[in-house]
Amino acid sequence: MTWTARARTTADPAAIRRRALPALLIVVVLVAVVATAAAVTRGDRGPVRTLCAEFDTTFGLYDDAPVTIRGIAVGRVRAIVPDGDRVRVEMSIGDRPLSDRTRAVVVNTSLLTDRRVELVDADVPGDAELPPDRCLPRDRTRTPVSVSDALGSFSRIADELTRPAADGSAPLSALLDGADRELAGLGPELDRQLRAVAQLISAPDAFAAELGALLDNSAELSTFATDRWTDIKTSLLTFGPGLELLESTLLIVKTLVGKLATALGPLDRAFNHHFPYLMDALEQSIPVVTLARVDAENSRELLATVPGVITMLQNMVEGGDGLALDYRPPAQCVGADPALCRTLGANAARLPLPVAVLASAGGRR
Repeated sequence: MTWTARARTTADPAAIRRRALPALLIVVVLVAVVATAAAVTRGDRGPVRTLCAEFDTTFGLYDDAPVTIRGIAVGRVRAIVPDGDRVRVEMSIGDRPLSDRTRAVVVNTSLLTDRRVELVDADVPGDAELPPDRCLPRDRTRTPVSVSDALGSFSRIADELTRPAADGSAPLSALLDGADRELAGLGPELDRQLRAVAQLISAPDAFAAELGALLDNSAELSTFATDRWTDIKTSLLTFGPGLELLESTLLIVKTLVGKLATALGPLDRAFNHHFPYLMDALEQSIPVVTLARVDAENSRELLATVPGVITMLQNMVEGGDGLALDYRPPAQCVGADPALCRTLGANAARLPLPVAVLASAGGRR
């Protein structure tokens, strides 16, 4: 029997391998567990530093939650301690320098996992280091908005949009009514625009040809501008003083328009209140002017005889002959030229009539 069993063992190596495989797997697993424990033990034995931060709330954050920098775990949350109106989170991280600007943010890795603490702006280069006993205040910590708060915000927005105002109209209803008024009658125009776009898309070759022609024309325009750039530059440089002159002219026009606007009131009163009376006076003066014109035309003959009459009077006065007046007394001619006055007798004298008239009127010849 002993020989037979030994013979079977020697003769069936496949059976031996089947029996040795589970034992080999068990050994491999044990080695991996031991190596992992050793690594963890070595990691826990490394130098660490403590860090604390104050949060308004730590909903979803628990002990042993990861502490990360740029998503890489650098430590763990050791304790979450309520402290009045705040929550103090104590953490332990690897012994590494942290910037004095370091901030702590509670992050949602996903909707189905717990939260973690992310250290932001923790790099030191160029910044002072955060003291080991420093606790980050609440103004340097942030927590994400919870799903309930977000849903509550949407609920409040919906309530405010549908709540009637003082005039009885809801804001959402007023918005829809205003949109309806603004968009009323735009259907045909929108239809034409959409049809034009559809037509443009339906003929891409024509659109490409038109675009190519536009680019060719643009190329010609740019070439022309490059060739004539000196003239264009000169025109632009001289255009500035012209604009300045135009600005000064516009300022003068503005002043004149302002003065004219001030004078519109008096002009309105002059034309609408006083001008009708002036027009009546002018209309009433037309017959007088017409009469003066007619009399002036009729008096041309009379005026033409005035020089002859003056000449005759001059001859009568200077010559002593012609029309004369005999009168008596006195015996002497008083106030007249003796050469013109001729004594006719003791009680009579002859004097030219114009001289007598002028003398009686107190005039001089």
